[in-house]
Amino acid sequence: LNKEKAIKLLLHIKPFCKSRHIYKNYYLKTLKMLIECYSSIGSKQKSIEYINELLLVQSLDEFDRVYYLGVKAYYKEDYRTALYQLKKAQKFQPNNKNIRNNVNACLKQQKEKLLYLKR
Repeated sequence: LNKEKAIKLLLHIKPFCKSRHIYKNYYLKTLKMLIECYSSIGSKQKSIEYINELLLVQSLDEFDRVYYLGVKAYYKEDYRTALYQLKKAQKFQPNNKNIRNNVNACLKQQKEKLLYLKR
């Protein structure tokens, strides 16, 4: 299944999952998969759109909240905020490779930005 087909399918089932209280966990998973799919095809703006929707869910746990705030900040190129939020997420899951990779990506982007500004 390619990413575009996956997105179509997820967009089709999202309203159903959202409208049924019993399916709240599926709704959260659907939003997370949409964020991941859009990110993988380079659509930061669509990823941010679904991160915003995810952050509105009251039952979202604290780890997901800080993790996705960090990812959103990264997509907006606000690396200081991204690092702050991702390091908070890292406290919940210190061995999570995705968080470690995102923290390293933020540090790399900050370093490149500083080098560019020094020119």
